[in-house]
Amino acid sequence: MGKRLDRTVVDTLLSYDERLQVNYTLYQSLLNAMKEKDINALQTLLKQPLHEEISLDFRRSIRTLKHHLSSIENSFMYPFNNGRIEGIHNKIKVLNRVAYGYRNFTNYRQRIFIHFKLKRASCVS
Repeated sequence: MGKRLDRTVVDTLLSYDERLQVNYTLYQSLLNAMKEKDINALQTLLKQPLHEEISLDFRRSIRTLKHHLSSIENSFMYPFNNGRIEGIHNKIKVLNRVAYGYRNFTNYRQRIFIHFKLKRASCVS
């Protein structure tokens, strides 16, 4: 019931402006191709000529997608990402802000090892 009502609202809003409808349709098509990890559909969407109503910001986004298409294809094929590394990096940055008063690097390093429960926390090098 809720999805049907939402769809009705979206359809009503899209009927007011052709430019909005064209941009929304292309956006949904790109989103669906990425959700399904369908590189062929994505390539087809990115290679077709853009409708004149597509906004300038959207055109820039499409150029970016075209530029990074090989990386996007790799992300579809392989399950690897750098999310874990980015999370660790962010935690170290937070520790850096919190530990501003550490006077020497060894104590700061020890604090990082303790926070991440790493085995080398007892070693000093």
